[in-house]
Amino acid sequence: MKLKQSLLKLCLIFFCTSLFAQYEVTIEATILDKETKHPIAFANIGFIDKSIGTVSKEDGQFKLVYDEVRIGNSDILQISFLGYETLKITTAQLFELLSKDNKLYLNPKPLALDEIVLTYEKRKEIRLGDSKSNKTTLGYWKDKDALGGEIATRIYVKQKRTKLLDLKFNIVENLSDSLKIRVNIYNYKKRFPSEKLLNKNIFYTIKQKEGEVKVDLKPYNIKVDDDFIIGIELVKVYGETIGFAVSGKPYVGVSFRRYISQDKWKRHDFIGMSFSVLTSVLVNNTEKVSTLRQVPKKITLYWDTSLSMKKRVIDNELKLLSNYLKKIKTAEVEVIKFNMTVSASKQFQIKKGKGNILIDYLRNTNYEGASNFAQIVKRNNFNADAILLFTDGNTIFSELQSEINVPIFSINTLPKANHLRLQKASFYADGHYINLNKVSSKLALELMLNEVDDKTVYTDRGDNNTTAKHNIYGTVISASEPIQGAILRVKNSFTEAITDVDGNYSINANENDILIVDYFGMLKKEVL
Repeated sequence: MKLKQSLLKLCLIFFCTSLFAQYEVTIEATILDKETKHPIAFANIGFIDKSIGTVSKEDGQFKLVYDEVRIGNSDILQISFLGYETLKITTAQLFELLSKDNKLYLNPKPLALDEIVLTYEKRKEIRLGDSKSNKTTLGYWKDKDALGGEIATRIYVKQKRTKLLDLKFNIVENLSDSLKIRVNIYNYKKRFPSEKLLNKNIFYTIKQKEGEVKVDLKPYNIKVDDDFIIGIELVKVYGETIGFAVSGKPYVGVSFRRYISQDKWKRHDFIGMSFSVLTSVLVNNTEKVSTLRQVPKKITLYWDTSLSMKKRVIDNELKLLSNYLKKIKTAEVEVIKFNMTVSASKQFQIKKGKGNILIDYLRNTNYEGASNFAQIVKRNNFNADAILLFTDGNTIFSELQSEINVPIFSINTLPKANHLRLQKASFYADGHYINLNKVSSKLALELMLNEVDDKTVYTDRGDNNTTAKHNIYGTVISASEPIQGAILRVKNSFTEAITDVDGNYSINANENDILIVDYFGMLKKEVL
C-alpha cells in the first residue's frame, strides 16, 4: 500500500459554522495468484455495501480513493474472482498487510470439472426473455467509477437441464471507443442474485455504437435447473469517454443493478432489461422446474375495514381464502383488521384445512372510516411465511408500500382499486396481485400456490378513464455518495417525498410534471 503523504491531503469542508477535516485515503496494490505469483486481471475489489470499489487492471493493479470518514477499521474489503477463494479482510488488517508489501494474494480454488456423459439427446431451441429494443427504459453506465457495476435481469426457466447458448441485448447508446464487459450468471434466491453459476469468466468487448449484441455462451457449457439472473458487468473502458445504455422493458419483469464492484444489489420491480437467452431444452422432457411455493406454516392476514370496503364482493374473497386454507391444511393465522387504525391481532389455528371460525370472524366486520397503510406490511413480528392483504389499496393517507421480504398476495374485488399500487406491493417479494374481477377463483388459487411469471400489466390506479398518477422512484446522489434527507416536490403541488438512508425516493407524479430536488448546501435541481 502506498499511503503517500502527497495523497493524504487535508480537505476543509464547511457546514454552517462548524469546521471538519477529512483525510483522503488512497490504496494502491496488486492482486496476484498466491501459487504462480501471476497478476489477476479484472478481479472485483470493494468495501462491502459501501459504494467504494473497482476492478483490477490487466496487470492486477488497482486504486481505491475514499474519505476516511466513510470507512472504519472494522469495515470489510472483499476481493473476488472466479476460480479463487474470496478474500475478506478488515480495513485494519488491510493496512497491516500493505504496510509490508503492496501485494494481495488470492488462493486458487480447486476446479471441479463437469462430468462427461456421452448421450444422444434430442433437443429444441427456445429463446427466453425479451431482447426487443425500447428507448424509454434504460440501464446505463455514465462514468469510469462504475467499474464493477452490473445491470442484470431475471430469466424464467420452465425445464430442468436447460442449456444456455447465447445472450442478446440492445445498445441504445455507446459513446466510448469500446468497453470490455463480463457476463455474469447467478442463482436467484430471496429476491436477489446469490452465488455465481459459472466456473469460468465470460468476457466480451463491445465496439459497436448501437444495435443488437450477441454473446456466444456455447463454449461454457452452462446448464440451469431453475430461474436465474443474467447480467453484464463493466470491467474496462477504452478511451476517455463513457456513456453506455442498454434497453429495458417497462411494467414487465424484474431487474437488478449495483453501481460499483462489491456494492449491494438494488432490485427494480416492473422494469426488466431487454436481455434474451437462447436455450436448448430436451424434447419431451418430463423434468419440469417446480413452481410450487413452500407451504406456509404461519400467515398474517390483513383485512381492510374502511367504509369503501363495505361494497366488496365478500363471498368471492372468502371463497378464495377457504379454498387456500383447504390446500395448505395446517397453519397458524394472525388476523389484523385495519382502517385508519390497526386493531389488535387475533390468532387462529387451521387444522385439516378447516377455517370456519376464521371465515365467520372476517364476515362479522363493521366498516367505517378510511384506509391508512402507514403500519401495514411494514413489519413481520409474527414471522409469517406469507401475507394475505384484502384491500382495494385506496387511501388519502399513507400509501401502501411493502417492506417485508415474504410473498404478499393482495386480493381485491372492487373495480375502482389502486391496482398499480397493489401489484407493486405484491411483486416486492415475488407474490401476486389477485384481482378477482379479472381472474377466476381457480386461477387465483393457482397464483397463490405457485411461483409463475405474472405478465398482467396495470398502468393506473383504477378502471376509470382518468389519467392516473404513477409511482416514480429513483436515487438522489452527489458526486460520491447517496444523499439522505433530500426533499423532492412536484412543482406547483403539495406532493413531497424525502430520500432514505440510501438516497432512494418514491413519489406520485404525472408524465410532464416537474420534480424539484432540494438539499441544504447544494444547488436546487428541476427534473422533467
